[in-house]
Amino acid sequence: MITLAVIMFLIMVTTIPSATYAGNADVVLQTQGFLGERALGLGYQFNPRHRFEASVGTYNVENDEHRQLNLGYTYSPFSINSRLGETKIFSPGVYTLFTRGHDLYFSSSPDHYPYKDYYDPNGVRFGLSMAFSHVVHWTNTALELVYQVMALDQGVIAAYNNSEDIDELEYFMSSGLMLRVGF
Repeated sequence: MITLAVIMFLIMVTTIPSATYAGNADVVLQTQGFLGERALGLGYQFNPRHRFEASVGTYNVENDEHRQLNLGYTYSPFSINSRLGETKIFSPGVYTLFTRGHDLYFSSSPDHYPYKDYYDPNGVRFGLSMAFSHVVHWTNTALELVYQVMALDQGVIAAYNNSEDIDELEYFMSSGLMLRVGF
């Protein structure tokens, strides 16, 4: 899967030209959230508002570690520049998550659903995200700390189907921290 992440990054870098912005590549380190308990990947910001990233994350099911490939796009329409760096206050995004362990992915449902496999286990998930970040630039390097909240397709469906029991948000949404080191 790491090879697939590298190939996807190379495709993104070579097929998305921009005449007005040279682009920034970065390494992405992420913890918690739907992108995996830990994730490592590559990102590419091909102009000041648009970026793609690919990462490989890990998650555990019954003490067995599994991997997933995460592909994402983020749009950052607003930013505030100051002496302390750049703050991106509103960055919506879309993600696709792939795993080979599709028979284990989201394998159990909370007990208030009609039956155990109420939602089909699937190796592909789609998600919507919202992020807040702060970037510090120095010389040819950038360090960005990102807080991201994400809801997957399954979570949106579950929230709609169980709107009267919406008090347990951990089944529907996830959040995590991400560190991007740009070069």
